[in-house]
Amino acid sequence: MFNDYDSAVDSALERGLDPEAEFERRLAKAFLKPDPDYSRLDIRISDVFPPIPIRKFDYCATDYATYDGPGCPIGYGETPQAAMLNLIEETALRDDTDPLQILLELAFSKLPA
Repeated sequence: MFNDYDSAVDSALERGLDPEAEFERRLAKAFLKPDPDYSRLDIRISDVFPPIPIRKFDYCATDYATYDGPGCPIGYGETPQAAMLNLIEETALRDDTDPLQILLELAFSKLPA
C-alpha cells in the first residue's frame, strides 16, 4: 500500500502507467475496499508428510471459512505453527494487508468477553 503520492507516481512511471490515474486508483482502492473480518478465520492444519526429503511441506494450513478451491491461500511449513504463519502471510498478500493485523484480530477474537 502506498502512503504518499510520490511513491505511487514513481511506481506508475516505472511500469509505464499514467501517474495521476494510478494514484487515484490506489486511493479509491484504499477507501472503498471492505475490511475482511479476520476474526472469523477457521484455520485447520493437517499433516501431509509428502515422500520428499524436504521437510518444509510436512504440514498444511487451510482457512475453511473462505477456502473454495484452487487459487485460495494455503500455508505450508515444517511445523503446524509454521504452516499457520505461512497461511496468514499468503492471506495478507491476497488481501494486500499487514500480516500483523490478521494475527491481532485472531488473538483478540479468542479472548474471553
